[in-house]
Amino acid sequence: PGVTAWTDGKNVKFNKNYSNSISREEFITVLLHQVLHIVFQHKRRGFFAENKKAWNIACDIVVNNIISETVNKFSDRMILPRFM
Repeated sequence: PGVTAWTDGKNVKFNKNYSNSISREEFITVLLHQVLHIVFQHKRRGFFAENKKAWNIACDIVVNNIISETVNKFSDRMILPRFM
């Protein structure tokens, strides 16, 4: 789907077309995904990563696993979008 949402380590930004195309529940989940990247300081910690793409994929796996557990155990208000 291209760029959907991203963080600079402090702020979360959304591709407007993407955010308008998903449900409220999916939006909440994408927002949580980005906030977790900030909480775990992935941008700062990955600054010197030799392979930034691999670092980002690894961070996404960690964040998505946390979200999956949260969705499965505690919430009926979050839906994992297709890209996750």
